[in-house]
Amino acid sequence: MQEPKKLLSPSFSRFLVAASFVLVTAFSALSQIVSPFTIRHQTQQKGGLKFLSNVAVSCNASTTSCNNATSQMPPTGTSMNNDFTESYVDIDGDPSTFMSSSDSLILPNCSEVTWAGLYWGGRISTSNSSYANRVNVKIKVGTGAYQQITSDQTINNTSGAVSYFCFKNVTSIVQNAGLNARFTIADQVNSVGSSNLFGGWTLVVVYKNIQESYKNLTVFDGLANVGQNSTLNIPFSGFITPPTGPVSFELGLIAHDGDRDLQGDYLQFNGVTVSDALHSATNFFNSSITDNAVLTPFRNPSYNNTLGYDANLISPNNSALNYLGNNATSATLTIGTNQDVIIPRVITSAIDIYEPDLRATVYVQDLNGGQVVPGDILEYTMVGKNIGSDVSDSTYMVDTLDLRMTYIPGSISYLNGVLAGPKTDVTADDQAEYDAVNHLIRARVGVGANGLFGGSMNNSPNGSDSTAVRFRVQVINDCLLLNCDSTIGNKAYIFGVGNISGNLNTNNGVSDFYDANGCPTSNNNELTIHSNCPPPNVTHNDP
Repeated sequence: MQEPKKLLSPSFSRFLVAASFVLVTAFSALSQIVSPFTIRHQTQQKGGLKFLSNVAVSCNASTTSCNNATSQMPPTGTSMNNDFTESYVDIDGDPSTFMSSSDSLILPNCSEVTWAGLYWGGRISTSNSSYANRVNVKIKVGTGAYQQITSDQTINNTSGAVSYFCFKNVTSIVQNAGLNARFTIADQVNSVGSSNLFGGWTLVVVYKNIQESYKNLTVFDGLANVGQNSTLNIPFSGFITPPTGPVSFELGLIAHDGDRDLQGDYLQFNGVTVSDALHSATNFFNSSITDNAVLTPFRNPSYNNTLGYDANLISPNNSALNYLGNNATSATLTIGTNQDVIIPRVITSAIDIYEPDLRATVYVQDLNGGQVVPGDILEYTMVGKNIGSDVSDSTYMVDTLDLRMTYIPGSISYLNGVLAGPKTDVTADDQAEYDAVNHLIRARVGVGANGLFGGSMNNSPNGSDSTAVRFRVQVINDCLLLNCDSTIGNKAYIFGVGNISGNLNTNNGVSDFYDANGCPTSNNNELTIHSNCPPPNVTHNDP
């Protein structure tokens, strides 16, 4: 079956509004908002976020004191950027670059990159001869060539630590690199030759993976100076957590100038202090690059103490629902400090949400067996199910017939459930119809489905509340069409509205079949038509 040419959805029982974060930034004494935090990217999908990060400057790696400092395992150690004269990091062996560092992207099987943004910045004087070049960096994938990119946005911080912060959308670069790739960033300008400097970069990657849970994935950025004895509160909303059961979430933070030695800086979520094995409750911003209490393993150089640069993903233990409860629709992130100065740049969140996960699988049988030939009758069974975390309302399925198939009138029937039995081809008199104009079968399914609206399909891990719809087609006898392509693929679509969220969900053609890599696939039960048509005879007249 082909993708539908036109999807005629029924009127839904509720008005759908896309969820969006509402950000309000509040601050107390000595906190200064340089640029308000706003949404950079937001989506609701199965998947998650990844950080690739490294530093642009550090201490002189040839000295013992520097090696001792950068090898300090968080949260221990007392070395900080104030203690060292800093210089550029340069690992690529390329004489045309003055700075370079790298990290690798490793995504789980069945993933797909949907968005990627590169953030870079550091301390630099406006009188620095390279100041004008702060908007440019070079990026390369693997052993390929560098390409120069220019920031989409540059924020200049002239209060306190004079510094700059850039952003560039690099989605296409990361998508073309594949699921596993090394990225090197080069020629990020920074002040060097003195102490109390900082500089680094982070590649934020948002990915889709149908085998993971549904999440509200948000990347928002801005800039603030959180000074001593001050706090920064960022409330946000636009999500809804599951009404019962566990609620998992992950936070990501990119910040500058946090010191390993200075205590008293903290991160709170809904008023509860966040910490893990590498970040103490009283020194969260401690110059480290981590992924859920593990130092990220693929950085080059791989410093344990990054001397003023933080890029961390953390998943607080919410088993007691003390951070985020059921049916929650808002939260507040708080950054505070008593001694240190923290410059937050990026905050990300991945919060479990309550949504259907719809699948539509097509099975096909040649009624007379043997090879499929022109004139054969094929019986299709379209099975829809909901394996997500929410009930699907207004649920219906669509299967657009292949051009080489002719629908057999009066062949639609429901095989199970309260709607079991034959259906007519006429629109609106029962739950299904054949749309001759668009050459498709439309079937409204679930409890309460009728001639106009789809019904409710309960969610379960194995899709126990499934509906099977059967119909028949006949293979045409047209050598021109059959010689063009003799393979028929099968794809069906299922649509529904989340009962809790009110969001429209669809399978995008994904079935409940899995390929050799264990990933859900759109096509299943492909058929080859053995037409026995002679090859086309092409002649011409001279000249």
